[in-house]
Amino acid sequence: MSPTALRTEVRPVAEVAPDLWTGFGPGVPFYAGHRWLTCAAEATGEEVLAVTVGDGRRLLAAVPAWVTTGRENPFLQPERLLPTADPAGRPYLCVATKKAYTSPLLTAPGADRPEVLARLLDGVRRVVRERDLAGAVALYADTATVRRWHPVLADRHPVLLDVDASVERLPAEFAGHPLAVASKRRREVQREWRVFEGAGYRLGVEHLADCLDEFVPLAANLERKHGNPVDEDGLRHTLEVQARHCRDDDLVFTARRDGRLVVACLAYTDRDTVYSRMFAMDYEAAGQAFEYFGLAYYLPVRHAVEHGFRRVNLGMSTVAAKIARGAEVRPLWALDLGERPLWTPDRARAANADRRAALDPRAGAPETADTDPRWPW
Repeated sequence: MSPTALRTEVRPVAEVAPDLWTGFGPGVPFYAGHRWLTCAAEATGEEVLAVTVGDGRRLLAAVPAWVTTGRENPFLQPERLLPTADPAGRPYLCVATKKAYTSPLLTAPGADRPEVLARLLDGVRRVVRERDLAGAVALYADTATVRRWHPVLADRHPVLLDVDASVERLPAEFAGHPLAVASKRRREVQREWRVFEGAGYRLGVEHLADCLDEFVPLAANLERKHGNPVDEDGLRHTLEVQARHCRDDDLVFTARRDGRLVVACLAYTDRDTVYSRMFAMDYEAAGQAFEYFGLAYYLPVRHAVEHGFRRVNLGMSTVAAKIARGAEVRPLWALDLGERPLWTPDRARAANADRRAALDPRAGAPETADTDPRWPW
């Protein structure tokens, strides 16, 4: 098909028919699905766009996008994350999923071609021009996505933002977890599990809608404990919307004592993956029994093993501790999609060196034969 037959559109994601989104095939990640994107728009009350390329019969490519408001958390503010700043302080177009740290690039089977990507990029840049934005940035794109953009962005240098942790190798039985560590470390992990399991909690798996009133204050208090501002009413609204949209796929791993919820972790399931998403804990009622890893890590892994899932996504933060418990990590990047480059190659290289040093606890140490290969440098 000639490029002239392709049609680029920009519209709210809610105006795209869900059945058109299914044309991208069964491999669409959970946080790139039409349901999650419409859920995120409703939860935030903000516009979530779909930039799409079609041929009149089906969608060939799409990316979600949204315009910064200044109210985002610091991990979603390009002016803080990147080696660039707009003198006028204008907003940015973030080509990324709202309410998740990922930048999906969706293409239909056989449509991952330069002419399609070029039209998709034209649509992104049109939004920047029409709204007089500072630029367009793909936030938290994995390496595979950065490489897929390369045919139309060969002159752009990605900037390292963070790393995402997942357990990619699951044993046949939970007692064999974790596989990707030395035997001494495996025994230590199994000891942590025994301490947690013996701490006197009643462990369960519930749906968010059934424990939301208990979960919200625990999640809000956890954020306050770490010094983060939290809008508890806004958090409740967000979780209510997520519970309504995603009930069939949400799980809350719970630890109760005398019927009272003490520790919990919200997770989602999608095809072959369990996504561990939000941890909540009553620090005054909890003990010192590895509750964080018990709820946010070990219980999701056990559930995955027992129900036939192939991987567990653990997200960002506390990455070194997750690696020590069998996780592997992959880098997440920012990629400049605008017409005018936002940073130079030299600034990208310098920023990447600084970020790597901040992320990798081995930074500055001499290379040794037992260097952990799961750090992706």
